[in-house]
Amino acid sequence: MTYKILHALFVLVLIFTSCGEKSDNKKINRFSNPEIQKIYDLCDHRDSEGLVPFLQSPDSSLRSAAALAFASIQDATKLTTLEALLTDKDETVRSNAAYAIGQTGEASSLNALTAFYSIEQSELVRAQMLESVGKLTGIASQKNIDGPWADEGVHFLDTIRFDTEGDRIGWAKAAYWIHLSGMIDDRLMNRMPFVLQKTSGDSRVMCALSMTRFKDDSWFQIEKNKKYILQWCQTERNLDVRAAQMNMLAKINDADAKKLLLGYINSDSQDQTVHVAALRAASKMNSVTATEILPLLTNADDYIALECLAALEKKTITNDLKAIVEKCATRSAQIYANVLRLQHIKSPSDNGESIWRSFEKATETYDKVHFAHALGVVPAYATQCFDAIQNTKQHPLNYALTEAFIEMHAQKSWPKDRNFITDLLLLFDSGDIGMQALVASALGELSISGDDKKRVTEKLNSSLPSLSLPKEIETYNEIIKSVNKITGEKTEEKKVAFNHPIDWTLVSEIKSDQKAKVTTNKGVFTIDLNVNAAPGSVARFVKLAKDGFFNDKYFHRVIPNFVIQGGCPRGDGMGSTDNTLRSEFALHDYRPGAVGLASSGKDTESCQWFVSHVNTAHLEGRYTLFGYVNAGMDVVKKILVGDKILKVEIY
Repeated sequence: MTYKILHALFVLVLIFTSCGEKSDNKKINRFSNPEIQKIYDLCDHRDSEGLVPFLQSPDSSLRSAAALAFASIQDATKLTTLEALLTDKDETVRSNAAYAIGQTGEASSLNALTAFYSIEQSELVRAQMLESVGKLTGIASQKNIDGPWADEGVHFLDTIRFDTEGDRIGWAKAAYWIHLSGMIDDRLMNRMPFVLQKTSGDSRVMCALSMTRFKDDSWFQIEKNKKYILQWCQTERNLDVRAAQMNMLAKINDADAKKLLLGYINSDSQDQTVHVAALRAASKMNSVTATEILPLLTNADDYIALECLAALEKKTITNDLKAIVEKCATRSAQIYANVLRLQHIKSPSDNGESIWRSFEKATETYDKVHFAHALGVVPAYATQCFDAIQNTKQHPLNYALTEAFIEMHAQKSWPKDRNFITDLLLLFDSGDIGMQALVASALGELSISGDDKKRVTEKLNSSLPSLSLPKEIETYNEIIKSVNKITGEKTEEKKVAFNHPIDWTLVSEIKSDQKAKVTTNKGVFTIDLNVNAAPGSVARFVKLAKDGFFNDKYFHRVIPNFVIQGGCPRGDGMGSTDNTLRSEFALHDYRPGAVGLASSGKDTESCQWFVSHVNTAHLEGRYTLFGYVNAGMDVVKKILVGDKILKVEIY
């Protein structure tokens, strides 16, 4: 039985055993149980003490929900109580306790996890225990590289023996978290080929992702390792694994790896994800020339063309750039703007004017945004850029122009007649929270002293009382961070206090199989909403959708092979609502199509949401997932910055 099937059965058991009622044709969610509601309210208030009695309840569904609540609260003072649940008679309770322990970040719990793993019979629980061992080992290595916890965690993972798919995927996730932490230790990498011999698609993806996160490139260049990876790349059929393998070829970085990589780049049979990953890898390999990847610039897929442009920025171009520009003149504004930017980088003498002229001629806001970003490499237009910021009230455009202005200052030819600090403070005076966050961050990166130090810190500090919390907490904390950098102070950043209860009346109306239909200018995709895992988040999404909040909003952030993100009321990524949500960490399968809430830190979720293109395991435990795309991923992978959400319907 595969891990996916086991996981699905586990979710079904969780849903139907915890609701305490028979399912009817409305498919009632599990929150018809008032005790479950109370647990979630206590979690919402971050009330650890109030939750402790539920951990000892005779009702396993209540123990399970309470254990899971600690994954969001992350209160290390209750670790002893959570560790005791690792011997609970109910496997769901044990699994949730193991997950919550991993979320606390306390390496001392490694002893309990490794000890109870040896007697655990449930494949699902063992998988979660292994992942948590990896999380805690990674955190231990970051805090103290030479400390005992990290070494003991790796030793345990290197010596255990397992035969099930659940164990393999748990082990691969554990290795992923350790490699993500930056820890350099060959033991897990050396074992990886043996684990891969028996894996199915799910655990093979995690193994591949874990390997790409390993920071020591020399491992990939050892002859036996190189030979294994090259053979694996030629036989692999899973596209998600293959996309991860492209980064391994970049780490090998020799003639054999280049030949194989170019084969993927030039193959018409590869999908978008693999092509983007291959181009990203090619950008890291000096031996891959611009001429070898240039044909993909005219690929009909915009993501591939954009990634090609990003790779070309790092290459020496001998081709006729003007001919390339002409070929892309009929493409989207985003592609054309990036082509003009590339042209200026490679031939700066006479191309800045073409970017500025395109910016002035553009009529759509996001078209102007793309040309504004291109302006960042043209310091000669700093004055025009500054004036344009002063003369527009469109948030996305102001944000893009401010980013460009800051990037201009990093160039060698910044105009000598402009005082950058004075300019930034004038922009800060606009009161626009997006611009203020950017300006504060830029000021924090400068070496400021004397009178400038005094006027900058006074200006930044004086703005704090006028910011509305929690709505504008991202800007507030960006200012705090910058003042700390400039002054050497250690003022604590603001944390979001409880400000919005879960609407249980609305939750009671949401079916366990509730869906959302998202209509965009590129097509339609549908989402399975998971109210049982994230009631507060789903209720907020449903309410905003029914109120028409998302209608005519834009996708303001798109990163190929990562996410699309929309729902911002300002359109620049800095917008929020008057109240925020608590982070709800329950779903932790960040597969392609995962739908989550964007945030600027724990408990700051509001109205912005994202859809992942690929497996984004590094987001687990940091962002609330509330659903999965069930149809229309082809549409998701066509969305560009500036594409519009026409409407979101709940059905």
